[in-house]
Amino acid sequence: MFAVRYAPFSTLFPRCAAVVHHGGVGTAAQALAAGVPQLVTPMTHDQPDNASRLARLGVAASLPFSAVTAGVLAEALSGLLARPTLAERCRDCARRVDFDAGLACALDAIEALAAC
Repeated sequence: MFAVRYAPFSTLFPRCAAVVHHGGVGTAAQALAAGVPQLVTPMTHDQPDNASRLARLGVAASLPFSAVTAGVLAEALSGLLARPTLAERCRDCARRVDFDAGLACALDAIEALAAC
């Protein structure tokens, strides 16, 4: 393990076997784009809903933050990584992620609203 001030998720996540995170939408989107399984440990706000949606999408498992211990986390990760259908689903979802198209769509919507 090592610490850095900044590591771009778009560079880091494709090199990971799985991503463990809090359930923020930005982190979830980067993990989706990388095509790797996610273990989400939501704490507050939209994170539990994001975790639930990722699980329903078939790309993640969720573990309440209050339940996280080293042993529980290791067991959950092992289970996640042992599911070949989940890994395939992650790769399928990654092929559909297009951040540039999303940005263009958002800009078109903003311009349409500004014209009203």
